[in-house]
This record gives sequence, structure tokens and C-alpha cells, in this order.
Amino acid sequence: MKKNIAIIIFLISLSFYGQDKHSPTIVILNSQETVIPSELDSIAKSFVRKGLSEEVKKNIRNENGVFKLKAEKEIQFLEETDITTNITYGLNYFLSFKFFEYFPNLLIYPAKETNQLDLESLKITSEKHDVNWIVNIKKVEFVLIGNKNKAKVEFQLYNQKSNKILLEKEIEVNDNNPGFEFACQSGTITCVINNSISLMSSEIMTVMGKDKKYWR
Repeated sequence: MKKNIAIIIFLISLSFYGQDKHSPTIVILNSQETVIPSELDSIAKSFVRKGLSEEVKKNIRNENGVFKLKAEKEIQFLEETDITTNITYGLNYFLSFKFFEYFPNLLIYPAKETNQLDLESLKITSEKHDVNWIVNIKKVEFVLIGNKNKAKVEFQLYNQKSNKILLEKEIEVNDNNPGFEFACQSGTITCVINNSISLMSSEIMTVMGKDKKYWR
């Protein structure tokens, strides 16, 4: 709770510095590696989908309003989905929701690109997309322990302005219902995904909020 309050105070103070200069520009990269045990194959396959209907595309464009680039990037990302794209897209959606109140001209979107997990690769990706931040999901490993679904997620937060990886972490999540924005049915893979998004977003916003010098 204290961490969330600190993040909100930071966002409010940063917004006073001028939205044009300090609005967050973030690309969230899909998992570079995914490990799924055979016991979860059937569940993982239920997340696989190719193609989007015109109605879904229209809804995405309508939801994004004036953010036309963001809408098209999301459509492109969702043309082909699997179990891990739900984490990436969900993180994109939640960070957009949290930042939009303070930075109405933000730019956050998901992308599928491979990289070498090093500074040079992340720098090239940030320049390609012209963004200041890269969330790079290195690996997602789903596990089944007894009848409990769990996952380990390794991720990085890269900052272009400093050319540094400011956060490199592995989190472990379970299938308990976290409630609130991430409410789900306990015992499901959806809860594993939602817990991943919840914990990652908290870690990312905390690091982004530590020092204004990393913002451009």
C-alpha cells in the first residue's frame, strides 16, 4: 500500500514538469523464451489464436481513440497470440491505464522482437521504436506443483537515456486470486498471468519513479 502511494505521488510531481518532455514512452517485448510442462499443454493451446476479426480491430481502435499508433501496434501484436502474449499485452494495458491519468500523451505498446538480452540489443530496439524505456521479458516458465499452477518470470527494464538496465529480476507467482483489478478464478492459469502482471507492474513503476533523471 505504501509503495502504491509513493508511486502516485511521484507521478503527480513528475507531471508538473511538463507532459511533452516527461510522458513515458515504453515498448514491452514479448517473452524471449517460454517453458511449458507437458501437463499444461492443453491449457497452453487454449490460448493460441491466429487472426483478429474486423470487429475486434475496430474495438481496439475505438478504445485507443487518438492514439492511432498504439492501436495499430496492439492489433499487430494480437494477430497471433499464445499464453505469454497475455502477460505482455496485459502489462501494456495496465501500465497504460496507470500512466494515462497523469500523462495523456503517453506512448506504450507491446511488440514481438528477439534480442540478445544485453545493453546493445536493447539500445538498438529503443532507437528503432524511439522510446525511452524497454520492458524485456526474458523468460516465462510455467510449472505445475501438485495441483497448483505457478510461474517464474524473468524480466528487465532498460532506460535509453542512461543506457542502463535499471531492473533485472525474477519473480515467482502462484494461482491465487489477487483481487481488485486482477481478480480471477483461483487455481487457474489466468490467475498466474494476472499475478505476473500485477507484480511486474509494481516493480517497474517503482524503479521508474525513483529518479527523474531517467526521464526524457
